[in-house]
Amino acid sequence: MIPFVNPIKLGISPCPNDTFMFYALLNKKVSVNFEINPVITDISVLNQMLLDGTVDVCKGSIAVYPRIMKDYILLTAGIAMGKGCGPLLISLNITEKNMIKSSKIAIPGINTTANLLLKKFEPEIKAENLIEMNFADIPKAVLNGEADLGLIIHETRFTYRDMGLSSLIDLGEWWEKKKGLPLPLGGIFAKKNIGNADIEKITDKIRESIVFSMENSGLSLGFIKQYAQELDEDVIKNHIKLYVNNYSVNPEEEGEKAIRTLLDINPSLNIFIN
Repeated sequence: MIPFVNPIKLGISPCPNDTFMFYALLNKKVSVNFEINPVITDISVLNQMLLDGTVDVCKGSIAVYPRIMKDYILLTAGIAMGKGCGPLLISLNITEKNMIKSSKIAIPGINTTANLLLKKFEPEIKAENLIEMNFADIPKAVLNGEADLGLIIHETRFTYRDMGLSSLIDLGEWWEKKKGLPLPLGGIFAKKNIGNADIEKITDKIRESIVFSMENSGLSLGFIKQYAQELDEDVIKNHIKLYVNNYSVNPEEEGEKAIRTLLDINPSLNIFIN
């Protein structure tokens, strides 16, 4: 049994990529010798739980990692990373990129990787112009004039055009052209006090769960729909295809380089368990 925490408090988001990856683990399709107490909530809430240290194993934005490194380690399974999967900055009628720094922008959380990328793209954005809200509410906020621009992630990347909105900048595309690397968005973090040996066991079970869903994709659909914002099966399948890939199973050297580059981490500092 896991010596420090049992049951393990596990936090994931309700987005299809997370529920797809953790379907087998949470539905006992993968055998484990520990109990899991799942918390399924928005990424901004998960980030705060990590910052507060109130969760044992948890999905979080890669951007939050430097602030939790003392207590948490990033796992090599469950990472959301890839190409063509970055956040989009959308608008109703703004067409000039030079207007970004003076616009009111709805964002899915201060601590998200999306917001980090936005600030890297436009460093002159003022904090008072950023409006935090649940990612699913952002397109509506742009439509009703609550925000001039919206920084969208997750399912809203597939539905914003249907609402009459357009993409002003694809921040993932910008990153890829600038760095020549995939974009690391989120990952699974574990408390260091669980111990390396048991963290590695947990990592192996998460990896096993991901592979199970990849090999039995139809089995998880009902579970995914219980939590998804968009129930359209094409949206769900495209979402999973975009965010779950070989990097999710193991980021390897290219993935590690991408994370170090995004966060500007000292090469001598370990970001994974050796």
